[in-house]
Amino acid sequence: LLPKNSRTIDGQRHVHTAPVRIRRPENSLHKHHGDTKFAQSTIRDLKHIACTLGNEMVFYLSQDDKCRIPLGIPAAHKQAPLIMSMKIQIKLPGHDFAIATKHKLIPSVYGACIINDERVSYSDPTFAAVRSGKHDHSSTIAHANDFDTLVQLPEFEKVALLDGTVKPVVILSVDGGSDENPRYPKTIEAATSIFKKYNLDALFIVTNAPGRSAFNEVERRMAPLSHELSGLILPYDYYGNHLDDSGKTIDDALERRNFQRAGEAFSQIWAQLKIDNHPVVSRYIKPLIDNPAATPCVNECEHLLWASEHIHQSQYLLQVVRCNNTKCCKPWRSYYFQILNQRFIPAPVAYQVSKLGRIPSRFDANNSNFLNLFERLHLQKFFKEKLMMDFLPFDRYCLSLQQDIQRRLCAICGLYFSSIASMKRHKVLHSNRYKKKEMLINYNDDDDNDAGEPELAMNSNDHYQQEQVDNNSAPIIMNIFDFFKSDFEQVKENES
Repeated sequence: LLPKNSRTIDGQRHVHTAPVRIRRPENSLHKHHGDTKFAQSTIRDLKHIACTLGNEMVFYLSQDDKCRIPLGIPAAHKQAPLIMSMKIQIKLPGHDFAIATKHKLIPSVYGACIINDERVSYSDPTFAAVRSGKHDHSSTIAHANDFDTLVQLPEFEKVALLDGTVKPVVILSVDGGSDENPRYPKTIEAATSIFKKYNLDALFIVTNAPGRSAFNEVERRMAPLSHELSGLILPYDYYGNHLDDSGKTIDDALERRNFQRAGEAFSQIWAQLKIDNHPVVSRYIKPLIDNPAATPCVNECEHLLWASEHIHQSQYLLQVVRCNNTKCCKPWRSYYFQILNQRFIPAPVAYQVSKLGRIPSRFDANNSNFLNLFERLHLQKFFKEKLMMDFLPFDRYCLSLQQDIQRRLCAICGLYFSSIASMKRHKVLHSNRYKKKEMLINYNDDDDNDAGEPELAMNSNDHYQQEQVDNNSAPIIMNIFDFFKSDFEQVKENES
């Protein structure tokens, strides 16, 4: 657009030339979502707790999966300054399509955030777990195993450990993908396993609203990591070609060796980096079938009764908190309970300013102001009276869930769940069958502990039926055939 000079043909067309440049397009346009302010309020509450307890008691970790790195073609189509000799000719492949199906690496990046000057910073050590895109995948079990590996690294000793153990309060900030969303059952199962394994006071997993994952703390470390991938081509056939002419695998063992070699080379590149003068630790994680020592951290679902006492679910936040029962949990390791006497973070509440002060209001696009954590703790009873609600669901002011809030709320105990399926599973605790089962267990325990009564010997010829009659329930029948058996048949057997 700028002519060379005024004497050229293009220059003579302009009476007054103006310097004009084409602005480079940027991918900074984020999709608007109605839950943005609501999710930000939850994240702000967690940062208030982190700043109140301090860096000695809180381990703040941000996690995200970077885009998959292909093998055999340039990893990133970007230009970067390189020092090279003009005598060396650089040759690149004449194609940019994938070598074969799933020939990619999956890097999962974990960024620790130190708490200083009453705020959560964006700098601290970084850990990257690299996996094979064909023989492994990113899942909640993989992230739980990465957490176990991360807390054992010497680079994370100061930020993650306190006296040799993990800090009592852990906050995980994720991007809300299918493998790490805090409302999914597998994520809840993995979080429960981490909570019990490391004897935590509280574990929080939080995510932002859809389309706002770019504001995750670890996203600021993706730029220097991506810079090292400019023009990088990871070999897929270091130990030999494992593909035929059609791109199909003909040697599975050789393919695994080539993937491991590419992952280790990729990890060595990132391990040489330093982000804000903090180290970057990168490792290639072998698939579970290649590493027998790595087993899933959780094999079965936790008991519903334990979950109802220690877990609170919501759309963008998962809370796992220790209870005060010494028979169930160990003593508190921090002053968390002194800050939150009710153990769990209360529901975010939007407000409006009236003549009498701040009062709860209807949340919409025009009214997006939320009270902070400590204001809600003091005014929680007032909010319930003002809103005329006995139980205030955590997602009460979440715009995208207004039609499903009552369906996710347990009408008996008032617990709120992140899905209708979770609420239905919880209702088993209030069923008559569960109550009868608990009464039968207590009845058997009382019989075992009662030493004054003689024990009843049972053999194959005796038909013993144990019944327990409650005022509001029918007797429990252990054997339906013995229950309906005629009494006259028993008399005939005795006479014979």
